[in-house]
Amino acid sequence: MSAEPSDLPLTPAFGNAGEWLKICRTRLQAARPDAAADALFEASRDPMITPDLLLRAGRMHSKLAGEFDRRDKYDVRLYGQCTVDGLADALPAVAWRDRIATLIDVAPFDSVLPSLEAAVMQPESPGVCINVFFPWTTRLLAQPELPFERRIEEEVEFWQFVWDVSARQPDTRIIQIGYDTEFDGALGHFLGRRDGERSAVARLNEMLLTHLPENAYFVDLTTVAAQAGHRQFYDPRRDHLAKQPFSDVGAVVIAEHVWAGIRAVVTGPKKVVVTDLDNTLWGGVVGETGASGIKLGDDAAGRPFLAYQRYLKQLADRGCVLAVSSKNNPEDAREPFDSNPMMRLKLEDFAAFEAGWDPKPLALERIAKKLSLSLEHFVFVDDHPAERHAVRAALPEVAVPELPQDPSEYVRSIEQGLWFEAVRITDEDSHRSRMYQQQNARSESRKRFSTTEEYLASLHLVGSTAPIDDMNLARVVQMIGKTNQFNLTTRRHSSSHVKRILEDPQSIGLTVSIQDRYGDYGLVAVMLGCPDEQDATVVEVDTWLMSCRVIGRTVEHFTINLFARQAAERGFRAIRGIYSPTAKNGLVKDLYSVLGFQQQSVSDDNGIVFETLTSSIAVDSAVAKAG
Repeated sequence: MSAEPSDLPLTPAFGNAGEWLKICRTRLQAARPDAAADALFEASRDPMITPDLLLRAGRMHSKLAGEFDRRDKYDVRLYGQCTVDGLADALPAVAWRDRIATLIDVAPFDSVLPSLEAAVMQPESPGVCINVFFPWTTRLLAQPELPFERRIEEEVEFWQFVWDVSARQPDTRIIQIGYDTEFDGALGHFLGRRDGERSAVARLNEMLLTHLPENAYFVDLTTVAAQAGHRQFYDPRRDHLAKQPFSDVGAVVIAEHVWAGIRAVVTGPKKVVVTDLDNTLWGGVVGETGASGIKLGDDAAGRPFLAYQRYLKQLADRGCVLAVSSKNNPEDAREPFDSNPMMRLKLEDFAAFEAGWDPKPLALERIAKKLSLSLEHFVFVDDHPAERHAVRAALPEVAVPELPQDPSEYVRSIEQGLWFEAVRITDEDSHRSRMYQQQNARSESRKRFSTTEEYLASLHLVGSTAPIDDMNLARVVQMIGKTNQFNLTTRRHSSSHVKRILEDPQSIGLTVSIQDRYGDYGLVAVMLGCPDEQDATVVEVDTWLMSCRVIGRTVEHFTINLFARQAAERGFRAIRGIYSPTAKNGLVKDLYSVLGFQQQSVSDDNGIVFETLTSSIAVDSAVAKAG
């Protein structure tokens, strides 16, 4: 094989992961880290990659980690009561499927508390920091003289103390893995679940869940291992040799669930599901059979598609936005929604509906533009391999589950991606579909006006502000975790870190909510300001972000006016803002200049520093203040 085979596809054919890893190694040897990272991405996201190759990909990632900007990395620290080297190898490759670089630090074997206490004393990391705690049953099962209830209490008390220590680290998230046991024990399958080890493990996991800190994520190892199959998940020989109880398969499965948890506590779940129609949402081709002839009903042929529709409806009810991308005549594509009584989804359940003959990537880009959302929030579901391949090749940021031929497996295949894991569902999540229906009405209204000014005036925008408090903190942290385009610094703060900032009475924490004549946008903007450590007369904008849904409506002008007013009330002479460039926030690179700030310098982390007098902030906005 040549060093750079020209005939290798841009997106790997299934089973090409090994070839991509060879290319990655060649590019590393040639000192081409960016090209090596691209090859590693293609290898990691191959749906047919084997566990051993994925572990190899993770080890290669460690050789590339030093090439990435620190702000774009996640620092993941693994604390295990068992050996977690397999997880440390698998996790970077799993994370790189989302183009997130991870720095993995593994604490010494079974030294959770002393290692954590030492880490707390280290300087704060500039990137996102995650503590992953991996317990094992050695201590739980090693004290036969004590009743299980007492042993369970001791384990829970230990982990509560660990969580408290972890909370001393600024802006650190927790992934807590649960307990499991490889075997039923001497009591056997039935009695073990009633009075033995498995019963104790189940009770212990329930107590851990009950006491889990806010915004932490729990990986239920018992369920994860059972779904994968205990015989292939665990490796007794490896356990005896190295005190690592899980196999390569187990390491990969755990890594996938840990990464899903990290996504949940940092950025939240995917927002949009784009589904095909023919042989995906229903059986058959509607253009050939008509709306009444599609497979959808209470029989063997139709039940799988009903199950898929019910699943999508459940996702929509919890806050996911649904959209359609179908190669079909528009009239044929819409007809089943109007005339087939077996349809569980209706046209109003979809925020965007693309039916035509354009390539699917173009359709997805139009949907993203219509929804004002980045494609990294999308999951694309299509039964046709060629369409999945086309989207993977053209839009690598879109998640594309590999659907089997049997539609009975559709829901399970989508769930295996773990894209919708969350630590909570906010009120705004549950109302998201309605918000995008209102957005469609606004888009249609926009066509009737020749100028932006006329359109904005017609909306009758009204804004209200509220401090950051316990009522809106969950939504604020969710936005901090996932907002990328209109985000000046992209600093990812946990709820505890936000609270710490606001403990200073001179700090500013405000939110903005917007309404117009079509409905409520909800909470759309967040600003955090901290007194400058060197000059108490200056307030620095730590965080300024805004929802894509209100970009172009002068909400940013309304927000900076509110911030300046609060800064003046606290006696601040000047406001300092920092724009930290990322691959996704170029939209706001000129924002401070447009608002009248003067560029001052470049900060230590390459952010561009701007400053203006508090008294000079007074910019026009189409948004009127409520009340």
